Amino acid sequence: MIQFKAIPKLTVTLIAISALATLWVKYGDAIHLMRPLLMTGFETDTLPEISNGQVWRLFTPILLHFSIFHLALNGAGMFLIGGPIEVLKGPVVLGVLVLVCGVVSNLAQFYLGASTPPSLFGGLSGVIYALFGYLWMHSVFNHTLNLNLPKQFVVIMLLWLVLCWIGVIPNVANWAHTAGLICGLIIGVLHARLDVFRVARSVRRKR
Repeated sequence: MIQFKAIPKLTVTLIAISALATLWVKYGDAIHLMRPLLMTGFETDTLPEISNGQVWRLFTPILLHFSIFHLALNGAGMFLIGGPIEVLKGPVVLGVLVLVCGVVSNLAQFYLGASTPPSLFGGLSGVIYALFGYLWMHSVFNHTLNLNLPKQFVVIMLLWLVLCWIGVIPNVANWAHTAGLICGLIIGVLHARLDVFRVARSVRRKR
């Protein structure tokens, strides 16, 4: 993976904000504090608050975790995968990825997931899978980065996804994981191809 010469500030900031939000809602026990951060505060399959302008709800569920293990696992995953992206591509790219894929994974989990009520889910794992997909596609298609993502790491990430889907690992937002991964794969392929095109065009101009 990538050796950090400096602390990836946005990555660490996102982990810290997530930890603070999780502690604020007392790992989900303080439901009255958590409701404003969920997709909706009502037990419904619609999103009335977002329709009325509370657009932060599209994003904020990714900040909520329901146990210390949940928070620690996702915090470590965010640092391990988000950090290299911030180092390689910069904080703006990482921020856009987190925002876009966070919203996509939240919407997928809300409309396709099995949570009861539909809005009762949270965590960074959908975003982590998006960042994994993005990094994976760069390692495959973008030779300009000289990025070598270990095959064992790819296998572990995909195996974890499958184990969650078949129920070996229960109580998981599977649609958030899957939608996040697909989002990251698509953006990763497009961005990797664009990088290669830019480098090739630059080389041609120098000749």
